[in-house]
Amino acid sequence: MAIHMSQRELAAFYERFPHLRTAQQARSQAQTRPHTKALESRPSAQVKAAVPALSKRTGPEGRDSSRGAVLSKTLVVWGAPVGKPRQTRSDRWKKRPEVLRYRAWADEVRRVATGDAAQKLEGVPLEVRVKAYFALPKTWSAAKRRAWTGKPHQSKPDWDNVAKSVCDALFAEDKTIWAGSLSKFWEDGKGARIEIEVVWEAR
Repeated sequence: MAIHMSQRELAAFYERFPHLRTAQQARSQAQTRPHTKALESRPSAQVKAAVPALSKRTGPEGRDSSRGAVLSKTLVVWGAPVGKPRQTRSDRWKKRPEVLRYRAWADEVRRVATGDAAQKLEGVPLEVRVKAYFALPKTWSAAKRRAWTGKPHQSKPDWDNVAKSVCDALFAEDKTIWAGSLSKFWEDGKGARIEIEVVWEAR
């Protein structure tokens, strides 16, 4: 049977029987301790989960510095720029002049970029900007050559073939390139060449 007592009666009761107060407090603490422990452990678990996210190092503009560094390089390859020709399986043993010319040019691009004609740039390409300068035809008159010096080049090779030759020569995979440009000009008096500005993320 439950006995209901007021606070004053309860205080007088425990004053008369102090040993019962100690027993009651022990029972109350035992009942509330599991709940209190759970409440205390929950915030600590959240803090532990948040620590890795807060301690993750970031570089400029919030970029995750655990990724590779972003590098840039400007290359100058002297000689006539070469568009990439269509190739077939038979080009492995055939020696078509246009294919051999492209392969030699691609080797030179890699040599300028990495110091090794067989080594492509390692990393993830992001941006490529190209300026291609083509030699003025020797059959043109001196006046025509002067008139066309440094002007836009609107002849073969096609714009997209030159872009493809550059990307395939430099990178094993170029699908990650998200920005780029290519301009074709007749040479500006400095000679035929291709200038390549490339931005990539090192691995």
